[in-house]
Amino acid sequence: MKAPASPHIEPLNPSQHDRKGFDCGVEPLNRYLKEQAALDMKRRTAGCWVMVNPSHSSIILGYYTLSAESVLAHELETADPAFRKKLPRYPRFGATLLGRLAVSKTLQGSGFGGLLLSDALLRCIQLEVPTVVVLVDPKDEAACRFYSKHGFRPLIPGRMFLPTSTVAAALDGK
Repeated sequence: MKAPASPHIEPLNPSQHDRKGFDCGVEPLNRYLKEQAALDMKRRTAGCWVMVNPSHSSIILGYYTLSAESVLAHELETADPAFRKKLPRYPRFGATLLGRLAVSKTLQGSGFGGLLLSDALLRCIQLEVPTVVVLVDPKDEAACRFYSKHGFRPLIPGRMFLPTSTVAAALDGK
């Protein structure tokens, strides 16, 4: 598949987007998009955004999901002390979970994962309900390296985080 010059990211529309044709090479991520994403959106348990080529808008090139989450204050002990010092003494904080992120096998390594991640982080900052961190649960070492490259740090085993203040500061600097 030829990479589009300017892909478009929009909410999943099950009647428009071809979920069955998507293949990222990771069966649980493929299956989620095909079988569960639309239901999660309908139930309002997660939002799903897809990247499409504007000239072939039914073909999904990649996707990600976001949902509400929380993080216990003691789990943030590994965070930068300057970040922790700014937090009030609450037992838990609001967070956004970037639950899934996948790019079509034919486009992997082309920077589209970073584009999807940037779009997801921008949406996290634009949310009307503020959160203190964005969380991810990387599925393997390759995913850990991807998220580390984009500023995420270990939180607890199997989970990484990025302060939303870091995202906001990066966006303000652009």
